[in-house]
Amino acid sequence: MKRQVSSLPNFSSTHKSKSIQKSRIQSSLEMAFQPHDRPAGRHRRDCRFGFHKQIKEILHSEQGFTLIEVIVTMVIVTVASLAVFTFLNGVVLKSGESLSLVRDLAEIQQPIEEMTAIYQDYLLAAGTEDNSTGSWTDCKESFQQVKTTYEESFENLTITISEAGGAIGSTGFEIRQVTATKGQNSLSVFFSE
Repeated sequence: MKRQVSSLPNFSSTHKSKSIQKSRIQSSLEMAFQPHDRPAGRHRRDCRFGFHKQIKEILHSEQGFTLIEVIVTMVIVTVASLAVFTFLNGVVLKSGESLSLVRDLAEIQQPIEEMTAIYQDYLLAAGTEDNSTGSWTDCKESFQQVKTTYEESFENLTITISEAGGAIGSTGFEIRQVTATKGQNSLSVFFSE
């Protein structure tokens, strides 16, 4: 005697796994209720009830996340994003300081470079027999002109030209120390006669 198997309720789901699971359950149910070659009795009934347990487990084991899993995941993501935001916020705030330091350094290098060029011209002229292109006094005056020009051009730029002979020792010739300072940056150069 053949029994008809009622079809399972129609679950409208877009997930492929649910449709596969549904087809597995239907085929399992059809196999469970087909007549067997075994004699009727306790063994057949036990097999059928054991099979029903498997079907119930399949039906009740829906895939998905529990509320606790979702909340724990949200907490972990929130903590991780907070850590990343805190790190990046500090980096962004300090990048302005770095930019300011680099800008200040570029501004103090300009007068030093110009004074170095003047000094090199002085050294080249001193090495020739005809020393008509410049003297140490002219070089010092040019340093003063560069100092005045750059201090007027750049805000908070300080250029100090001082005698450094005593700091280095008794050399018998004049040594000038030029220090350019702006903000936290300071650059010093020594020029000798």
